Amino acid sequence: MGEFSNIFFVERCLSIFTIKIYLVRIIAVMFTFSFSTAFAATEFSEKYSATIGDAYFESLWETFVTEQYSMTYAGGTWALDSEVEAGLKAEAKAAYDYYMTNVATDYIEVVYDSTGHGLGLLDAFNWRNAAAGNTYQEAFKTAAAKAQFEADKAEALAALATVPTYNYSTAVMSDDDALKAQNETLVGGVAKVTFVDKDYTYQTAAEKLVEYYEGVVEACDDNFNADVTIADYKVAAGKATAVVTDELYPMAYATYASGVVDAIAFTDAYDLKIAYDAAKLPVYNAKKFIDIAESTNLWSPSVIDALTQTTAANVAAVKANNAALYAKYIAENPTAAAKTYADKWLKVVNILAEEGKTVDQIVAPGGGAYEARADYMAKLEAYAARYGAELNADGELVRDAAVVQKYLAEGIVKLATCAAADVDSTYTTYEQKIYGAQSEALAERLQYVKDSVNKYVELKLADLADDYYAAEFAKVEAAAAKCTAAVETATTETAVTTAYNNFVEAIKPAKIKTADDLDDDTSAAETTLTDAAMAYVNYYNTANVAGTNQDNYLEYSTLADRINTLIGESGYRTQAEIKTLKEQAVAIAQALPTKAEVKAAEKAIKDAVAAIPAKATIADVAVLQAVVDAVDAYEELSAANHSVAMTKFQTALTQIDTAYRTQFAKSYSTVDKKDAAAVAALIAEIEAAVETVEDLGGTATYMEGLVTALTSNLDTIKKNDAAAVAKLIKALPINITAADKEAVIAAREAYDAYVAKYTDITTLYDGTFNTADKSLKDGYAANDIEIAVLTSAETVLGLNVDENAKIIASVEGLKIKANSSAKKGSITVKWTVTGDDSNVEKYQVYKSTKAQKGYKKAITTTKTSFKNTKNLKKGTRYYYKVRAFVTVDGVKYYSDWSNKANRIAK
Repeated sequence: MGEFSNIFFVERCLSIFTIKIYLVRIIAVMFTFSFSTAFAATEFSEKYSATIGDAYFESLWETFVTEQYSMTYAGGTWALDSEVEAGLKAEAKAAYDYYMTNVATDYIEVVYDSTGHGLGLLDAFNWRNAAAGNTYQEAFKTAAAKAQFEADKAEALAALATVPTYNYSTAVMSDDDALKAQNETLVGGVAKVTFVDKDYTYQTAAEKLVEYYEGVVEACDDNFNADVTIADYKVAAGKATAVVTDELYPMAYATYASGVVDAIAFTDAYDLKIAYDAAKLPVYNAKKFIDIAESTNLWSPSVIDALTQTTAANVAAVKANNAALYAKYIAENPTAAAKTYADKWLKVVNILAEEGKTVDQIVAPGGGAYEARADYMAKLEAYAARYGAELNADGELVRDAAVVQKYLAEGIVKLATCAAADVDSTYTTYEQKIYGAQSEALAERLQYVKDSVNKYVELKLADLADDYYAAEFAKVEAAAAKCTAAVETATTETAVTTAYNNFVEAIKPAKIKTADDLDDDTSAAETTLTDAAMAYVNYYNTANVAGTNQDNYLEYSTLADRINTLIGESGYRTQAEIKTLKEQAVAIAQALPTKAEVKAAEKAIKDAVAAIPAKATIADVAVLQAVVDAVDAYEELSAANHSVAMTKFQTALTQIDTAYRTQFAKSYSTVDKKDAAAVAALIAEIEAAVETVEDLGGTATYMEGLVTALTSNLDTIKKNDAAAVAKLIKALPINITAADKEAVIAAREAYDAYVAKYTDITTLYDGTFNTADKSLKDGYAANDIEIAVLTSAETVLGLNVDENAKIIASVEGLKIKANSSAKKGSITVKWTVTGDDSNVEKYQVYKSTKAQKGYKKAITTTKTSFKNTKNLKKGTRYYYKVRAFVTVDGVKYYSDWSNKANRIAK
């Protein structure tokens, strides 16, 4: 509605409304009136306020809406909601008051057209001059159509936000129901959301259908352009409201008496048509509702639970019939081949029984029925046995046995139930799933390697940032992004290695030149720039200051470096491009320092050196830093070496180094070499001192030696900690009983604490890469201790599976409800969590300008709210969705996404 709040609307709309307006002001209505005269109408304003008032506007508005500007267009009519009309009216009144109070200065009589309808000033002007069309009437109607469309769209989204998905069962959907839900998203015969084979719960399916319908509503204006018409708005609004009328029903409950509704109660909530028997959803007063006597939520917990209970009895009955058919077939065909076939048949049909197939849906034995399916099942079982036992070079299982068995069981069922034409492709799908069922231990190590490479790339980028000009550094960043993307999708350590090596190769100086390399390159174009700059220097030094004090001469010893910087920062690399910088090169020459400024900089060094005390201490580091800063400032002005004697500086630096050595020699001798925290703290303190001395240009060999010695102490502590954990594991008995539970738990806690303490992703890669060299994996603490005995004991006691499963399930089962609010310059998203959130590590908030696509991570936080103040565009609607996650053994597990909270930025 921005059109109605700016001066364009003030002039356009009020030129239509105003009955008595000074004709001379017509040019103001033509969008060019001057604010310098806007407040020169005191006398008229007083008359207006006293004699016209709100009543006059009301009569104008009634005529304006009901007679002149009804929502008619080429495609039909479209009534405005009262709320929309009220909004337009309020903005029109504000514009009317502004114009009448601050712009109009006298009266004229209204002009009427041939039909007797009153015309506003601009329309009268156009009519008198036989102007074609009625542009401003159409402009208003288009704007009104837009407002009505936005209202309809917002109403549809609001309805979607009220769908009570908590009313749905948390059981996993049946295949039939999954297909039913999927078919609700068909567009041109293609499903926009996949439900089949996703193992969604009914509740999750309802949530995903709501998300899909939100996307449908959001996309209804995707094809709008600058020429959008009223008819276009009407069609788009129809798409939005159809989602409510066709896919959702108001949650109204009714009872019947002799087929007539005798009691009905409407609420503000909506539910999904897909969850109900659509044939039993009647209409009452033009609204669809749910008759609790006739219609039931087929996805409710009670219905699904009851279905599960009755299914068990049905399965038993079908299996009994299968057994009878099997016995009869064997009796009638007493051969070994018939027995082999009958066994295959029975295996398949019993699976069909378990999947809910009835006696009538099962083909009796004979004619090779189901034989091919059984052969594929046997083939998949053999494949799972072979690849489930595969070992890597270190003798470790490549695949997780439990996951292999899970996919095998799924594949057997799918082979029994899929369409005959899909048997072959189903087998291939589950063969691939089994092959990719990587061992959890190997998956953890792969994730560690990925994290380490990504950390190396991150550190490398930070380290190289100052080595390149922007144009070249963008190439380095592109190589880093390519590496990170390849690492993200890698499924083996070898693939990670390849991504890493490709990155290292891509950023070699031979491929991407550093700033120094570019500066060393000379070219005719660079010479052209230098010559142009020197021409100015020579002109200035000879023509402007010739015969005067040469301190005023320009100092040009740094000119070549400055020209190099100009070229480098410009991003120009061709000869033709560089030559276009001649004017900037001359500007650089004009900005060169004078010799007097260079002398002053040299004097600043001398003064800084003079300020150094005769006996420097650690407290005088800042004094020495002032000398270094003065030297740096001098070198910015001149390429020549300064002539200041630095002996006093070097002596003071030696004194400070000696003071540090004395201090840390004592600290080293007194620190508890068995206290890892104390040793690490001392290392950090010494390394800071080493950095200080080196920043001043000195060396700190002695202190570096102390760091090496202390690091050795840490290595010893680490080995002792590993030995202590290994001792706890080794002490576990071979035959584990319930009495050993506390000892097993203690060993696990000690191991987990060790891994958490010593795992360091920054130690895997150090500028070289060789996966055969295990020393490059010192940071992977999980390699340090053999825990087969511990995991075996946990398996016996059910500890390793149950605890992790409980943590994962608690997070994956959370339901998050998000809502949002907007203020000027910010949108705040808050969310509530249903379920046990004690294991939540953090929440991820994703943001988009579309409901169904384009989401990017906005923040990861431990809070349950997020105030978005960045990257907001006024008038744009933003969508936010939230999910929780927990990291278990290095793998992240997520809850379902929340609903999508949305607000228009103010």
